[in-house]
Amino acid sequence: MIMPASPQKGPWEILIVDDEHEVHDITATVLKDVVFDGQPLRFHNAYSTMEAKKIIATVPNIALSLLDQIMEDEDSGLQLVRHIREERGNRTMRIILRTGVGGNAPQRRIVNEYEINDYRTKAELSSGKLFTSVVKSLRNYRDLMRIERINQQLHSSREGLSRMISATGSLLSSRNPHDFLQGMAEEAASLLSPHPSVMVTDADFHAVLAAAGNLKNPELLNTAQQLGLRQHIEKALLRHHVTCVDDVAAGRITAEGHPPLRIIAEFPHPPNLLQKGLFGVFVDNANILYRNLALEKDSRTTQTEVIGLLGDIIENRSNEHRSHVMRVAEYAAVIAKKVRFNDGELNLLRDALPMHDVGKIGIGDSILRKQESLTSLEFEEMKKHTEIGYEILRFSGRQLFQMAALIAREHHERWNGSGYPRGLAGERISLLGRIAGIADVFDSLLSHRSYRQAWDLNQAIRYLQDGRGTLFDPRLTDLFLEDEKQIQEITTRYGDNESSDGEE
Repeated sequence: MIMPASPQKGPWEILIVDDEHEVHDITATVLKDVVFDGQPLRFHNAYSTMEAKKIIATVPNIALSLLDQIMEDEDSGLQLVRHIREERGNRTMRIILRTGVGGNAPQRRIVNEYEINDYRTKAELSSGKLFTSVVKSLRNYRDLMRIERINQQLHSSREGLSRMISATGSLLSSRNPHDFLQGMAEEAASLLSPHPSVMVTDADFHAVLAAAGNLKNPELLNTAQQLGLRQHIEKALLRHHVTCVDDVAAGRITAEGHPPLRIIAEFPHPPNLLQKGLFGVFVDNANILYRNLALEKDSRTTQTEVIGLLGDIIENRSNEHRSHVMRVAEYAAVIAKKVRFNDGELNLLRDALPMHDVGKIGIGDSILRKQESLTSLEFEEMKKHTEIGYEILRFSGRQLFQMAALIAREHHERWNGSGYPRGLAGERISLLGRIAGIADVFDSLLSHRSYRQAWDLNQAIRYLQDGRGTLFDPRLTDLFLEDEKQIQEITTRYGDNESSDGEE
């Protein structure tokens, strides 16, 4: 009596509940040679409902219970059924209720009212009917467990997809290419189940760009087995964006104008259809993210070129040297770091600061190139560059130009309200405007002007100290001046002796 083999690991757990020892012996004798799906039966014997409850609580995955209806009480078996189904919430265990009482009426009532799977009289103990009922029940249990595993995998896949969507935002925020690639590897290792080891490589599998799990050892790529595997993957990826070989899945990640990538996931065992599908979805998402990152990089390159062109225009229109805007950006970054700007915000600030004087393209050459101090009327005209710059920049919807527009408008506002163009005071001036104001004035003092010599570092520092709380935000001024060594390094690195226009 041997049935076909199946994935069942270990014997099928069978619980026999009856207060008669003879019933236990006969049942074991009838079923002792049964092997279902390649596995034997293992019996657990309970002679009361109390013993049965203890076994149920301690033995996992009981497939079948052969349960006496009448033991201590007339409804002991039925109460144990309620305990299994309702109190323990076990809907997978198959239950065959057995009784010494014949007749169809009780059987129909019990089957209708209780969640049992079969009803047999004890007279059938030695017949083939018991064997048939047990095998049918085990088959039902096996199929239920298969369905439950599939449901768990589907649930895991849905959770994985949900986490994958959530992870998209964090990966997309990684502007640094290495951070993006490492994040991709770690997210794949975390989101896919069972957790694979993951490696991101170049298109030729020569360089490991990022890794998570056991594949963090690049030497794995150099073994003969991996070399053969690489050849198979490379050939398959010429036709498809995802391929699987044994326990390894690989995907192709591309973006126009950027180097192609490969992502390799090594599972503990060959992935099933659901796992392959989830890996394919991850690779699709990774392609979208990589292309978005490439577009953002291209956009930032374009922005940098635009900023450079605007800087050249300003430089050509006035006597201002390009190193001035570079120093202003770096001085501003010193303050911004100390008020907890993140890396992305610092990069935007460094890109936006060079445009703070872009409005000077709207000021006449007679004022911009004047070698003497400006008259009061000329200075009023010069003040207009703040609003001109704001109007030039404010219509862009990009964060960089919105930031640059605000800086262009407010970098001449002063803490006590004596600045221009709107006479804002205190924290009515934006944080960006207050930071830029300190950085711009400090560098102007250190720069040579046609009407005065450049100040030395100590003089410029004293000016800021004297102006804290009147001209400049006192807290930001203190934060800037507490790092004199870094200020000196910036001054030296971007130094110049060129003359500049007459505006401070």
